[in-house]
Amino acid sequence: MTDSKHHSVAAYEKIAEEYYDEQLHPTCRDLGKLSACLLKPLIEQRFPTAGQLLEIGAGESNLAPISRKKGALERTVLVDSSPKMLAYSEVWKTLGARLLIAPADSTGLPSNCASLIVSSLGDPYNSQSFWIEVKRLLEPNGRIVFTTPSYEWSTKFRSKDNRDVAEFLRGDGEKLFMPSFVYSKQEQLRMIENAGLKCTDFRAVGTTCLGESTAPKLQVIEPGLPAVVAFVAVAKDQNRLR
Repeated sequence: MTDSKHHSVAAYEKIAEEYYDEQLHPTCRDLGKLSACLLKPLIEQRFPTAGQLLEIGAGESNLAPISRKKGALERTVLVDSSPKMLAYSEVWKTLGARLLIAPADSTGLPSNCASLIVSSLGDPYNSQSFWIEVKRLLEPNGRIVFTTPSYEWSTKFRSKDNRDVAEFLRGDGEKLFMPSFVYSKQEQLRMIENAGLKCTDFRAVGTTCLGESTAPKLQVIEPGLPAVVAFVAVAKDQNRLR
């Protein structure tokens, strides 16, 4: 990779129009499939019967279809800092969900409002300030389900000096550098815990389920190694800590 210090980091507005184009961007396609594979059972497990349901960095929402099935769209808020990315979820607004344009680490939503937060492939905003915002938003014992590309995969393409950016080649040939903060399991757990959250589950998935159509950049993963990982964390019940 070219040294990212000589390139500005692009915003998702610049890639939104073609992000979900499966022919142009098979890596995005397959990472999205693997993330959804992890998210669906974790979202459905103990699906909250009350409280707001948030998806941060929603893009084309993973949460909304499940919320609709559970009759909970009116409690669902889809958040994204990119208006063009959030436009992929416009249909859910017409069905009762709320769409909100806001940064992941400063949503402006009330404190302790969410019983569930979902974040699919949240590496673009995977910072300590994001996790502090998650802690602020979650009600006591509320939980977040968060997926990210694996450290084992991302380090195949990134040098130590460029670990926080990912290359995105647009259809017109322009190469962009996108924010992507991917950490080892131990580093990620430390960030979650430093925000005052407790990790209760960790899951990982490799590329085997993708079959022969796996994107070339994902074929470098050896059998048995993860391509996408999921962390589930809960906000500690402050009453129980007293």
